[in-house]
Amino acid sequence: MTFEELASKIKKIDFCMLSSNNGAGKISSRPMSNNRDVDYDGDF
Repeated sequence: MTFEELASKIKKIDFCMLSSNNGAGKISSRPMSNNRDVDYDGDF
């Protein structure tokens, strides 16, 4: 799969959950949206 193909697939997903670990073992999650603004230019 090329990056352009991946960007095309990601554009169809409206939101995801970003999870992080605070170092003490607690995991926090927050919703994120790309607002369907995904154009491949090396980053997302």
